Amino acid sequence: MLHLFQAIFSNQNIAYVNADREFIGKDWLSYLVDKSIPFCICIRECDHLYDAQSSLSPKVVFSNLQVGEIQILSKPRRMAGI
Repeated sequence: MLHLFQAIFSNQNIAYVNADREFIGKDWLSYLVDKSIPFCICIRECDHLYDAQSSLSPKVVFSNLQVGEIQILSKPRRMAGI
């Protein structure tokens, strides 16, 4: 679908992709990273976030948030092997 969008609107830049947790997958995330397309994707509780030292569940990383709140992490984290 994104290929079709880019073909039709080839002279437009994508500000970012906003997607729900069904869109998480190594191929999809790798594509976005490879094309330098910023993204905001909800993650599942069973997904893990990796930094240089540890692997943490979203439940731990975002434990300080109330329902409806958001948090932008201060540094990039790896997920789904990328």
